[in-house]
Amino acid sequence: DDWAGDTAHSLLLLTMDLGERDLAEPVRRMAQTERYAEDAALHARLLQTLTFLDAKMPVAFWKQETKRNPEQHLAVAFTGLLAHSPHVSLGLLADVPLDTEERQAALYPTLRGLLAHPDYSWEDLRVAITDCCLTLSAETCDFLASALPELDVNQTQTLTDRYAAARAVLGVHGLAPQPESLNYALAA
Repeated sequence: DDWAGDTAHSLLLLTMDLGERDLAEPVRRMAQTERYAEDAALHARLLQTLTFLDAKMPVAFWKQETKRNPEQHLAVAFTGLLAHSPHVSLGLLADVPLDTEERQAALYPTLRGLLAHPDYSWEDLRVAITDCCLTLSAETCDFLASALPELDVNQTQTLTDRYAAARAVLGVHGLAPQPESLNYALAA
């Protein structure tokens, strides 16, 4: 657990190359140690190693890492949460919305990589995005749809479902605006 500098980077790259999943626990401990968090590049390499080893770290672990440095850790945390499910990964975006170009640019390659993910079909991804867009910001959902046009996420259905969910939570029947009256939002 006592690695430093270039040696640490080399050892972590070797760890990834070996693919020894038993090393995930010591790597996680290192990532959670303040000493390694002070070196941003080394800390990022530790997190990358965890995702490469397919280590199923707790959701709270990845959320904490994202809070530590959203711009640098968003993509790796999103990838790490895929060990749980696409729904869990997308749920991270409720805590860290894609409201800046930097965050969108950081996550774009990871989103594109989802299309080739060996564990999730395009239909799995389409369903996860549609489900999660009920609770994510409209801006985040628009970005997801534009980053993954192959999935043909139905924005109109998502908008309809979002209003239905809001009406159900608020107990409002017939008083809330209907999605059809808001189609101008989709044309913009």
